[in-house]
Amino acid sequence: MLDLDRYTKSRIEQTLSALSGLTIYSGIKTDPVLTELRGILLAIVSAQTDDTGILHAADKSTLPYELTEKYSLIYSLLLRDKLSDVPDLGEYVFALVQNDDNLFARAASGRGTGTETIDLKISPEMRLCVINDLMRIETIASFPSRVLTSILAPVTSIPLPEWRHNPADQSPVTLYESLLTYHREKSFGVFSKYHAFIWKSNSLEPVERPDPIRLDQLFEYEYEISQVLENTRRLIRHKHADNLLLFGARGTGKSSAVKAVANACMDQGLRLIEVDKDELLTIADLLAYLSELSGVGLSFVLFLDDLSFAEEDTRYTILKTLLEGGVKIRPDHVAIYATSNRRHLVAEKESKEMYANDASDEKLSLSDRFGISIRFQSPNQQTYLQIVYGILKDRGVTFEEEVVSGKALSWAMRENGRSPRSARQFADYYEATCENTSGPSTVKE
Repeated sequence: MLDLDRYTKSRIEQTLSALSGLTIYSGIKTDPVLTELRGILLAIVSAQTDDTGILHAADKSTLPYELTEKYSLIYSLLLRDKLSDVPDLGEYVFALVQNDDNLFARAASGRGTGTETIDLKISPEMRLCVINDLMRIETIASFPSRVLTSILAPVTSIPLPEWRHNPADQSPVTLYESLLTYHREKSFGVFSKYHAFIWKSNSLEPVERPDPIRLDQLFEYEYEISQVLENTRRLIRHKHADNLLLFGARGTGKSSAVKAVANACMDQGLRLIEVDKDELLTIADLLAYLSELSGVGLSFVLFLDDLSFAEEDTRYTILKTLLEGGVKIRPDHVAIYATSNRRHLVAEKESKEMYANDASDEKLSLSDRFGISIRFQSPNQQTYLQIVYGILKDRGVTFEEEVVSGKALSWAMRENGRSPRSARQFADYYEATCENTSGPSTVKE
């Protein structure tokens, strides 16, 4: 038996009503926490109530334990989202609201010079729907766990932890205005929380911890990086950006340049999507999805890293069609950035066929389809040392150039030659074997 007093019954009915009435934000109901919460509340109200206000389930012996299991799952999910001693349902729900993908969030993410400009895209009817939803969300977010623990614990004798349920400190109208600002600055849905993604199995997977490389950590390649940055700024402005091919010797920082530019421009609405060569067969689906996002103030770089094709690999024709545009025009908020160790992306073999030259031209033409090709050359000795010095200074490691230069050159000869990658690997070694970083450094031999 589950005892319900008037207050408990009222809170349960109000919360179920709020969940059922969501319109613009109906998508948050599929969240695991809210799904389980709704399941518990429905199970309680579905049970029969007698004249004394006591609920009787069809199977009185198992229902409380089933609901206790659901409650424990909710609590563990809240803990997983925010590792703290006492999770907060209110914070969790309002985070769902911020990161939801809906018509209002997309409209509010549109490019504009201010809140007033964006607000013109939102009809009075939508504004009213959003404010009404925010009133319902306030009811959901402030649902006290005590309502459930007071029902379940006396029956099961299982002590249950309780979550916080801090209500919003803003009125629905003020919260609406805050969301307008948030979406204008951060975008919507998954794009408001992440700026780097992987296209895999026909879906976008957010990268929780992308490479944090910064532009000021890339040394001695200012001209090459400036070309990438200038083209990316045109992409952000939706002003005829080119597809880029970054090619050159391995370890010269081609991939780092793309990632550093993406990190530098994420607050301007740039999102990086890495696409593996094996996913080229579904890249048309990705482009179709991104085409729908032309008005939300975002720009996308499709990043094809370390790209090359064997002669018999016909997937290069997909990329060629994509670069040419095919029947469909590439959206002006999407560009393809590829890196490769060689200028020509398709390997060739000698052939005595009559039309061998035609076949060769077909394969070589793939590289020509990129609007801009940027070559990253291996550094000479002095440039290599300047990169080493720059990395160590950036990390706050004190050193003597005469000592470091000899060791860095020996490292390059012994390992992978002179390159920014070798410089960074040597800097890692030198920093790790340094006795301290607060005075002249010595290296343990």
